Amino acid sequence: MGVALLLFAQAIFAETKVKDSRATVLERAQDLFVHKRRKEALRLLLDSKSLLSGKAAEREAVRDGIVDVATRFLTDKGQKAFELGQSQLPAQAGLALASLREAESLEDGNLQVGLAMIRAHLVSDDCRAAKKVLDAHAELIPYLMELQEVEIQLAWCLEDSSTAEIVGRRKLSEQKLSSANLKINSAWLKWNKSDLDKAAQLAKEAVQMEPQNPAVLYWLWKIQKERDMVEESIAPAQALVQTCRAKEPNVRRRSGTMIEMCLRSSEVEAYLKAKGVESNEGSS
Repeated sequence: MGVALLLFAQAIFAETKVKDSRATVLERAQDLFVHKRRKEALRLLLDSKSLLSGKAAEREAVRDGIVDVATRFLTDKGQKAFELGQSQLPAQAGLALASLREAESLEDGNLQVGLAMIRAHLVSDDCRAAKKVLDAHAELIPYLMELQEVEIQLAWCLEDSSTAEIVGRRKLSEQKLSSANLKINSAWLKWNKSDLDKAAQLAKEAVQMEPQNPAVLYWLWKIQKERDMVEESIAPAQALVQTCRAKEPNVRRRSGTMIEMCLRSSEVEAYLKAKGVESNEGSS
């Protein structure tokens, strides 16, 4: 079952008082996974957390085991369909969804497939469909960072300022987003409330913190564009396109919130073209 589940097994066997019950849990989860019942295996593993003493190393091993079960492919056909869908993003989101739905039918709740489907829906501006997929996975494994990373972007997509505020506060307390990402979330909230000047100020501060962060570049461009500040919109637009081109090998493999904004770089390139500006010109 992989290194992660071996670590999980070590954690399960660590306490002798419940050794037999933990062994049974692990064996049952393995059996469920092998028989293509991933969701049941995950529920069993999540329920088994209550058997642990609470030691950090043991809990981390459990988490690794859960991620392993959540993301491993059951079939070669499912994995190939997933990889095809990944390769079709972002330019062919419709075809990507068809490939990913095929993978989903074969993979019984594979988290990698789910995250790719969320990306495809977001690229298509189908926010509610993205939320439906996210909710289905979050209901089973709500605390995984892999899911939390798309939560703010989905709030942006839905123009759900209440959720963005809640997520921003939680991320700050958990220290799971950088200061720049928290700053750009604050900028988005101001933009959502039509306070464009304050939004631009916050976005500029975020770019100063992380000048190659796709999310902060995207939203600075978007805010300046809406302010009709054409000259000030060009530099972040160029920087976004260049940054995303440099990150291209990772864009199709990762699903983190900030790298996702690269999937919208074609929108920015079209803007630059309409303004008669080369996307590869130097920018400050």
